[in-house]
Formats: sequence, C-alpha cells, structure tokens
Amino acid sequence: MGILTKLFYQTWNIGIVEKTIDEIILSSESELDVNWVKHNYRDRFFADPFILDSDEHKIYILVEEYPYFSKRGVISKLTIRRDDYQLIDRKVILEQPYHMSYPFIYRREDGTVDWVAPEASTSGALYRYSINPESSMLENQELLLDAPLLDSTITFQNGKYWLFCTKRGEDSNKKLFIYHSTTSTGPWTPHDMNPVIDDSTTARPAGYMVQVNDSLYRLVQKNDKSYGEAINVMKVEELTVNSYRECFIKNIRCNSNKYSHGIHTINGYDGMCVVDGLCREFAPLRRIWFELRNKFSVNE
Repeated sequence: MGILTKLFYQTWNIGIVEKTIDEIILSSESELDVNWVKHNYRDRFFADPFILDSDEHKIYILVEEYPYFSKRGVISKLTIRRDDYQLIDRKVILEQPYHMSYPFIYRREDGTVDWVAPEASTSGALYRYSINPESSMLENQELLLDAPLLDSTITFQNGKYWLFCTKRGEDSNKKLFIYHSTTSTGPWTPHDMNPVIDDSTTARPAGYMVQVNDSLYRLVQKNDKSYGEAINVMKVEELTVNSYRECFIKNIRCNSNKYSHGIHTINGYDGMCVVDGLCREFAPLRRIWFELRNKFSVNE
C-alpha cells in the first residue's frame, strides 16, 4: 500500500467560491460549489490561498507555489480572470532557501495590507514582510516570533491580538498554541494553557478567524483520517489569557470534483472566498520523473 501511494500524483489547486465567508459559516450546507482555477502547470501545485485584491475583471491571490522538482515552496501572486477563472499571470514574490507556505495577509482597519507573514517553520521562525505596491514583491523581513510555527493566524479580540498556530514536529497537526500581545507585531506571550488543544480534527488553522455578528469563528483543518481531509468550523466560546474553549459547528468539503479529495484552506475577502482542493491521480511515470529531477538537482 505504501509503494502504491508513492506512485500517485497528488496536486493542489485553488478555486473561487462566489459567496462571502459569513454566508458559508452561517449556511446549513457543508459542500462548497467551487470554480476551480484553470491552468496548464503540471510540474507544480498552488495551495494556501489568500485574496490580496480584486476588481471587475481580475482577482489577485497570494499562494504557496510548490514545484515538485525543488520540493520547496515559494510565495507567488496569481492573477485570475474573473469571467472564466483562468490563470493569466504568475509571479514569484518571495523565495527563500527554506520552504514557505500559508501567506497570511494582515490588514489595517481600513482594509489596506499592512504586512504578510508566510509560514516558514523550517527556518525556525516566523517573519513578516511589507509588500511593495509597485512590484508586489515581499520585502523588509522582520522577525515576528522566534519559533517554528505553522499556519500562524492573527485576530484581534477582547482588547488583545491573538496568534493561533501549531508547531513543526510530530504534533504539527494535533496541538494548538495561542500567543497574545498588545500589538499586532508582538512581543508575544504564550497562553497559560499551551497547548490549548490536543486534537487532529480541530488544532491546525485553515484560514482567517471570522467575526460574524457577536461570534468569533475559527476555521481549522480536519486531519485525523488524512491530511487536509476537510475543514471544520469552530465557534470560540471563551478566550482569555488563561482560558480557552470552543465548540464544533459544522464540516466543510468541496463539491464532488477531481479536486474533492481534500481541502485545507479557506479565506474570504471582497465578497468572495478562495479555497484549495486536492486531486489524486495514479500517474507513476510523472511521479518518478519529478523524483529524478529532484535527486539530480535539476532546476528551472
């Protein structure tokens, strides 16, 4: 079974849901109707999407771009045509000697982008970057928290900033850690209960935390049966520096499609949502080719 699994070609793609995140959370439905982005890339995947901006004709999305031959994620800006969801431009805006993913976008109260903090746990730390308005490049690296954090997600609640994450290691999908600060950039103080959750169905963040009316919701990865199996919606019931409590609301999956084998990110902005979905194909020759490229350091 292990050998057969290694011969499967697994690829993530991103898609647009023409609903607000509030509508998705409050709806009784669990399956999302996703418009998958069309592109011709077969040597890489796109995942962990965050909407940067949009206009009448285009949607601009920050993603993890993962070339199979290098096995190291970079952060890219994708431009999607609105009328048919076609990828029309791809630009790498941050590349480091370590893997990066989950380009969390932190916005000011007026909606403008303040900084971007991609996951970079293999570097041992979490960094934030400003985004150059002319080139869209991520610049001016600054340390946000000196720890190997995964999928760090920040929200403001009860007069404090809260950072939710898991940590690199054998419990990366299982143990939730919370930090708090009086500013969005720290210094960060660990929650008294860390790790506040020890459960692979509700620990790892899957996107922005969402305020709907008077309630705060947390979107999380359901990873108990397989990585990125689905997304769970959790309602935060209590959040203080020495207590944390949440309850399960519902499960979210993609509608039946080639990319319905998994979902592990959902983010809303500007009247729409963006998600990622997993496709699994039995393609041994393609898988072997990428493994050989990686072994002999064949790069673009």
